Amino acid sequence: MTQQTLALLGENLPNAIIITDLDGLITFVNKAAEQCTGYLRHELIGKSPIIFNNEPNADDIQQEIINCLKNSHNWRGELSQKRKDGSTYLAEVKVFSIPDEQGVPNAFASIQQNITVSKQAQKMAEIEQQRLFSVLDELPALVYLQAPDYTIRFANRYFGEHIGVSRENLHCYEIVAQGNNEPCKHCQTLKVFETGCALEYEWTSPKGRTYQMYCYPFYDIDDTMLTLVLGIDITERKQAEEKLRASEEKYRQIFKYAPAGIYEIDFVNQKFVNANDVILEYLGYTKEEFYALNPFEILTPESRKHFRNRLKNHFLGSKVPMVTEFKIRTKDGREIWSIINARFMYKNGNPVGATVVAHDITERKNLEVQLIEQKKRLEEQLLYSNALNQIAENIIINSDTNTILSNTAAIIGKTLAVDRSLIYDIDFGHYHVKGLSEWLNPESPGITPTLDTYSLDTFIGGSTFMLEHREWIESHFDCVNPQAVNDGSGEVLHNYMHIKSGLWYPFSFRDRAYYCLVFNQVMYRRTWKQDEINFLKAAARQVEIAIQKIDMQNKRDRAEKALRDNEERLRIITDNMLDMLCLTDENFIIRYASPSYKKWLGFKPTDLVGSSIFEFTHSDDLPGVMAVVNEALMTKSSGKAIFRCRHRNGSYLWIECSGSLLLDEKGNVTGTVFCSRDITASKIAEERIKESESLYRTIFENTGTATIISLEDTTIELVNTGFAKLSGYAKGEIEGEKSWIEFVLPEDLDELVKCHFDRLLEPDMVPTRFEFRFVDKLKNIRNVLMSVAPIPGTHKHVGSLLDITEIIKFQEEMTRLERLNLVGQMAAGIGHEVRNPMTTVRGFLQMFAEKKEFNANKPHFELMIEELDRANSIITQFLSLAKNKPIKKGMHDFNVIIKRLYPLIQADAFKFNMSVKLELNEIANIYADEKEICQLILNLTRNGIEAMSPGGNLTIKTFMNGENMALAIQDEGCGIKPKVLETLGTPFVTDKDNGTGLGLAVCYSVAARHNAIIHVKTDSTGTTFFVTFNK
Repeated sequence: MTQQTLALLGENLPNAIIITDLDGLITFVNKAAEQCTGYLRHELIGKSPIIFNNEPNADDIQQEIINCLKNSHNWRGELSQKRKDGSTYLAEVKVFSIPDEQGVPNAFASIQQNITVSKQAQKMAEIEQQRLFSVLDELPALVYLQAPDYTIRFANRYFGEHIGVSRENLHCYEIVAQGNNEPCKHCQTLKVFETGCALEYEWTSPKGRTYQMYCYPFYDIDDTMLTLVLGIDITERKQAEEKLRASEEKYRQIFKYAPAGIYEIDFVNQKFVNANDVILEYLGYTKEEFYALNPFEILTPESRKHFRNRLKNHFLGSKVPMVTEFKIRTKDGREIWSIINARFMYKNGNPVGATVVAHDITERKNLEVQLIEQKKRLEEQLLYSNALNQIAENIIINSDTNTILSNTAAIIGKTLAVDRSLIYDIDFGHYHVKGLSEWLNPESPGITPTLDTYSLDTFIGGSTFMLEHREWIESHFDCVNPQAVNDGSGEVLHNYMHIKSGLWYPFSFRDRAYYCLVFNQVMYRRTWKQDEINFLKAAARQVEIAIQKIDMQNKRDRAEKALRDNEERLRIITDNMLDMLCLTDENFIIRYASPSYKKWLGFKPTDLVGSSIFEFTHSDDLPGVMAVVNEALMTKSSGKAIFRCRHRNGSYLWIECSGSLLLDEKGNVTGTVFCSRDITASKIAEERIKESESLYRTIFENTGTATIISLEDTTIELVNTGFAKLSGYAKGEIEGEKSWIEFVLPEDLDELVKCHFDRLLEPDMVPTRFEFRFVDKLKNIRNVLMSVAPIPGTHKHVGSLLDITEIIKFQEEMTRLERLNLVGQMAAGIGHEVRNPMTTVRGFLQMFAEKKEFNANKPHFELMIEELDRANSIITQFLSLAKNKPIKKGMHDFNVIIKRLYPLIQADAFKFNMSVKLELNEIANIYADEKEICQLILNLTRNGIEAMSPGGNLTIKTFMNGENMALAIQDEGCGIKPKVLETLGTPFVTDKDNGTGLGLAVCYSVAARHNAIIHVKTDSTGTTFFVTFNK
């Protein structure tokens, strides 16, 4: 394409086009360039484009463009351009080279577009955008702009403060779940980009706040689509909604399960709209029946009126208590009391309904009525009680009979508020009724006295009935009691005394004297209550007391005279009695002493008066005497003491003294009476007996053996400490409780019992010493030697038991050791004589076994060699039994020896699928022959292994038994048979099929040479060998 063609083409383009040569001079401009720069075409040809450049660094930009073109690059940018008239405009400029046909640049072209207007519009848009962002920055909500690539282009201040992250260079998924580095799988804002529609959702921030999120499409100034996200914090609203839901649920739960009746009323439609099961159960309705009722139908007429008044006052704006009480009628017609708590519901300020909580208080209301009645009764009881107290005080204070009875009649009359109160004496002997006292109520007009003596005929009907049946009679003028009118006497009484109502109450004193309380009501008819009758009964008892007081006063006068006579007789007796008698005051000062004190203690009675009773007591005996006295004072009882009392000549006599307290009517001590007698002679005899018994007890306890005294029936009467120790029982468990037969082994019992009863018949013909087996409390068996002798003059026997168990064991051990030693000596004597021929035979057998001609007999030769070796081993073990076998002793640690042998023992056990456990404790070293100790351990462990079945456990223990070192080897076999156990350690005794019976014999020999003892404990669960090395 030629330059002319380009020029023709560019002439009609809307953008300004300027072409320069390679020297930078303009060669072509189009019309748009003329219009843009204000220059004519001929004014620009041959000029440099720099004339348009209005940039302050125009030369630098010119050079930058040249360098870019030289490097075959285009240049593009925005430049401030200057027109011909000096005005400026902003142009977007693109400069590029125009190549020739060979591709070599031969010109440069510049395309310019005036962007002044668009730039101004863009700037305005940016200003508006900034203003918008400033407004959004102040909003109290989350606001941010999100691009399709998840980046946040803008976030307001509220965002930074409440989300807690920076507002710049964020991705939306970094705030949705802080710490995420990848977009969410279900991004809500992407839906806005996809659909171009707004959406909303709830989002909970990492800080736990809940936001209502609104997403809208938003176009930036460059027409880029973004998403505007607005988040309003609704945490408090959500919490309030949750609380409201919880409150509603709580209300539903309370409504349903509350222990009170709850229902709701619609005032407008006058019906129930809701009710719980409790109110339905109260009233007996089903829910459908209840909802069909008018709310007023469940109220009684009185309660309905009360409810309407309350509702009316509430509608009028008066303050009405929320809680009140109503009577409600149930379905079956019963009326119950209910306490109502109503909460009104309003609409437009007017009550349209109510929620009512009702409690059945019928029982409470009934209790209130009962309490009122009870209060009234208590007030009456208090009145009656005060009256009875007044009567009692009257009886105590006064001594005159008439005064007591008159006051009593007045008190009873005032208390009962009657018109007349009388007390009569019914004298059946003289056939009359005598008035003893009368009280007239001064407030009752027209009452005249009636106190007089009447014929019994007037009272005969009522009085005889009352006394026979011990009942009271109530009568009225218009309806006289039938019991009082058998002879017309009741009507006579009413007419004679001018009364409307009467009450007669009889009582007697010791069934000898008969009385009657009479009360009249003159002005009106009165019905008597049971409480009043009960009061009368109590008042009658008080009158009985008053009569008894008078009777007692008379008796006291007679008793005082009799007492004076008795005191005189008592003085005569005490003056002539042999025992010493004295009387003291409350401080134990003698106020009286009998003449017998002169005979026994040498004191005249007058010399003792004014002295303390304790003044004559021996100082050593005084604490014991005081203890008896104090005990008597505390318990208010008598006491007895034996002590030494001083004679006038300074010597002391033993006396036995009995004392009794003198108490007044309040229980206070006013004095004491002591009666004493001389027991010096019996005390001396008692001391001698005690000395004899003490000597006998000392000898009995210190015989050195277990000693008993038995009765004829074999019961043990007495044992010493030695027997208690031997038997394992306490003395109290034996003496008088057990027979000596219980301690004898049944196999030995027959002979002992026979000798016991023979000894009772012929003591001299029965042996006095026996040996038997003794069984203690723990069923342990001991061998004892008992010596028995009869106690002269009685049927009792004394027995002395000596424990010879250890002696017998020692003898058996000595016998066994001597036997082992004898076998060892015999083995030593013949060992060389036997071994030499055996060695020769063994050598020839080995030689024959190596020769080919005897190959067929080689197994027989090997068997014979093994048997010879076994015989040689037996001889070696025989030699180990010798008591005088030379040994080399030194200090050794048993634990070290066992640990060294442990692999060998373990290997031996492993062959039989057994295990070996060591329990080695801290022990002392022992003086021993190491080889013999090894042989001892190996023999015992081999026995244990051979005694067990596969899977068994062998335990080797070391420990200190006091000051002695002990070894224990325990297996889990089936135990040792009793017969084998008795001969354990004896050569050739074994229960093994292939055993020689020398293994344990060697162990016992080793133990004996090391001053050790072997003890065996065996049962069905296994056997334990204990070897204790004495220090």
